[in-house]
Amino acid sequence: MGRFIKNKLVLLMLFCCVTSAWAKFNVVPIRVEEHLKPGEETTGTYTIRNFDPTPLRIELEWFDKSIESENDTWFEFEKEFVEIPPESTADVNYTIRMPENATGLYYARIRFSENPPEDVPIGISKRYNYPLLVAVEGTQHYDYTVHEIDILNTGVPVTTINIFITNNANVLFRPHGEVLINPVDDESVEYQMDFNPDREVILPQNGKQCSATFIGNMLLPDGEYKALISITSGDPLEEKMWKKTLTFSVENGVATINEY
Repeated sequence: MGRFIKNKLVLLMLFCCVTSAWAKFNVVPIRVEEHLKPGEETTGTYTIRNFDPTPLRIELEWFDKSIESENDTWFEFEKEFVEIPPESTADVNYTIRMPENATGLYYARIRFSENPPEDVPIGISKRYNYPLLVAVEGTQHYDYTVHEIDILNTGVPVTTINIFITNNANVLFRPHGEVLINPVDDESVEYQMDFNPDREVILPQNGKQCSATFIGNMLLPDGEYKALISITSGDPLEEKMWKKTLTFSVENGVATINEY
């Protein structure tokens, strides 16, 4: 048993030494969002910083995740890899070319992979995988569906309303809004929640659970309540509003939806 523990400690120390010795780089920006017209082209740059006292070789790859894309050459790196001197930075240029028939959202995952030095005995490499999104102007349409609604008032530090939303559109969107809650027996009291305050993204033809919570640790006391949920999404010219009123009760801390 002692030998087993000792061997595990040696492997852990070796792993820590190896990873700390060369797995030290970062990439900016970590997210790219563009708006282009069909047939339009733009360029951009990623900057990679090597924090290590040894050279790094970073492999560059991209993966097309677009739903409506019929052209897998719309994104292009200027090179397949970059070699960065110790404690230095390197710029990597790229080009985005929208096809003439482009519509909706073009979406890619951009991968930066460290190629370990040959003298590293363990095949471990650090990798970053960042999103790049291009909305094709004039072709977006916005549509979404609200599904399950759930209210948590126990086992959590703050009352939380979870709402599952499906993005039926051809572009990403960031639903946001508010929830207003009134006790049924005293409508002069009003509680307000921000819905999806961080504007989490939902990709086209995908669903996600978004939440509304109180600011600060607060749980609703037992009683009967009415809630007005307001959600909006879309660009300023085509916002889609969804509103729903529901009633729910809280008994012994447990929230139960009565009607919606």
